[in-house]
Amino acid sequence: MSVKPVSVNYPSTEGAECPFPVYEYWRAQAPVYRLPDRPNVYVISRDEDVRTVARDPVTFSSVGSRTRLNGFGYVGKPTTGDTIVESDPPAHKAKHDLAFKALKPGRIKEHAGWIQEIVDGLIDRFIERGKCEFVGEFARRLPVAVTARFFGIGDEDLPLLEQWADLEVSGLSWMPQDRLDRQRRDGLAMGAYLERLVRERNEDPGEDFVSQLIVLQTERDGQADLVEILAIASNVLAGGAATTQHMLGGAMLLLLEHPDQLERCRQEPAWIPRVLNEAMRLESSVQWVPRIVTRDTEIAGTPIPADTYVLVVFASANRDPERFDDPDTFDPSRRNVGDQIAFGTGIHTCIGAPLARLEGRIAIERLLTRLRNIRVAAGHEIRHVPSPSFRGLEALPILFDKA
Repeated sequence: MSVKPVSVNYPSTEGAECPFPVYEYWRAQAPVYRLPDRPNVYVISRDEDVRTVARDPVTFSSVGSRTRLNGFGYVGKPTTGDTIVESDPPAHKAKHDLAFKALKPGRIKEHAGWIQEIVDGLIDRFIERGKCEFVGEFARRLPVAVTARFFGIGDEDLPLLEQWADLEVSGLSWMPQDRLDRQRRDGLAMGAYLERLVRERNEDPGEDFVSQLIVLQTERDGQADLVEILAIASNVLAGGAATTQHMLGGAMLLLLEHPDQLERCRQEPAWIPRVLNEAMRLESSVQWVPRIVTRDTEIAGTPIPADTYVLVVFASANRDPERFDDPDTFDPSRRNVGDQIAFGTGIHTCIGAPLARLEGRIAIERLLTRLRNIRVAAGHEIRHVPSPSFRGLEALPILFDKA
């Protein structure tokens, strides 16, 4: 397949608006691409190779992957130990199982009632105006409010959590210095806040997520390791807000661009999960994650030496024509819509994915129930956050009629 050469300028903040031509070029011409300015970093872009790397933690390690790639400490990292996302087996299993039990994904539907209350409360704030800035007034606030409920955090601290929703790790060294400095300040503030919270829950446990972590670890190990609890809490707090925000914004824009799909969701709420899957495939919130190569290996015929890095580009895999027919088209009816890997694959598949899906389903159903004639405000230019590793809308001003 012949693909027009592109000026490969990604990862970068300026290349984040539309990296898809770069992905297409990589898949067709350089499936293992060595970054010119970072010769120890290789980009993996084809679906088959992405899945292979993500499912092989022996050859492609997560331990210290973000810390070492960026050349400095994990923003807000509260411990010298490894977090869930920066750990390998067997240590990863113990951390993952603890968080998994505390989140109770198998009982996630039990949360639907109070999540709907949060959704309706957010809609109540703007429904009488007939307009809102969807990202700032809804998509950003919903996952923050849900996370706060899980953590037992009061409404008075929601502005802090919203501020920390912009934190990211993988792409730090591709950020301009002023933004990097702000990320560090916010990360340290979040770490200090969570450290106080963990200590308070240890002294006076409740029914919240952090308290459950402490109880479960004490039952398992005989005592709670507060450093370990803090690391897990940091991952969950920082990892769920931005990704869900971007999922909601991307899904809403795609529905507004495809009114037939919007109307089908309104008439058939059971169609919404397929729409969310397809939206996440096209607009993956997390574009890529890093891994450290532990031994000399080879991918797609290209040798990759030990002690280098690979960037595993889930967003490129999700648009690979070898996996998805007509991959740049929004088509929730495609037969393999559930094959997308926006939440990752392998042992590091996002443990918060069931909750994010539930939030998305309830949010879209309630929005389409309570609003009619939804449209993007005239004159608005669609722009995406200038992130080296995330993808999401900066803003989405919408107009609507009250149902």
